[in-house]
Amino acid sequence: MIAAFTHGPGLVHANKPVEKLEDMKGLKLRGPTRMTNKLLEKLGAIPVGMPVPAVPEALSKHAIDGAVVPWEVSVPLCIPELVHHHTGFSGSRGLYTFFMVFAMNKAKYDSLPNDLKKVIDDNSGREASRLAGLAMDKGDEAGPPALAKIGDKQTILDEAETQRWKDMPPRRSRPPGSRKWTARASTEPSWSRMPRPRSTPMSTTSSLPTSTDPLSSKAGAGRACRGRLTSITRKLHRSA
Repeated sequence: MIAAFTHGPGLVHANKPVEKLEDMKGLKLRGPTRMTNKLLEKLGAIPVGMPVPAVPEALSKHAIDGAVVPWEVSVPLCIPELVHHHTGFSGSRGLYTFFMVFAMNKAKYDSLPNDLKKVIDDNSGREASRLAGLAMDKGDEAGPPALAKIGDKQTILDEAETQRWKDMPPRRSRPPGSRKWTARASTEPSWSRMPRPRSTPMSTTSSLPTSTDPLSSKAGAGRACRGRLTSITRKLHRSA
C-alpha cells in the first residue's frame, strides 16, 4: 500500500430541497458504493447505480433527481449548474465518506531494482497519505464559491435534524445473501449490479433534450460537462 485517505464529507445534491429526513423519500439519487446505496435506501431514497461520469447527463435528462458526492467531485461534474439544492450536516461529518488507497502489486514491487524500490518507499506511507488527503480538502474549497456564482445556497441541517438521520435504525450486520455478494464483489464493479433508471436509457452518444430551466440550461450544461469530461479523459490517456 502506497497511501490511504478519504475524501471530504459527502453531501446531498438534488433538484428539490432536502431540509428534513422526510424530504429524502422517493428521491432518485446516484450513490458511489453499494453500502452508500443501502444507506440511501434506508433513508427513504431510491438509489441508482451508475459510473460517476454519467451523472451530468443523467441529471440533464431528469433520469435521476440528484447525487451524493463531496464538493471536490460536484464542481468538476457541473452538478451545481444542474441541480440547485445542496444539503450538508452539522458537525464535521457528512452523509458518508469513501475510503481510498493507492496500491501496488507486491510481485511487481518485488521485481524492481533496489533504487526504484527506494523511490517508492520514500514517497509512500504517512506523508503520501497526508498529501492525498490535503488534495481532497483543497478540492472541497471550490464548492461554496461555485454556489455563490450561480446564486444557489447550501442548506446545513441543524444538530437536532442531523441527529434524526444518525438515529435511523441500523441494518443487520450480515444481511441474507451477503456471502454470495462477497464472492461476486471481486469480479464485478459495484455499479454494474445496480439498476439504471428504466424510464430514460443512458447513452454517451444520444442527443440531450431541450431544457426550459429558468436558472440554467440543463441541456447545455449537460453537453458542456460531457465535453469537459471527454477532454479530461483524453488528457489522462495521453499522459498514461
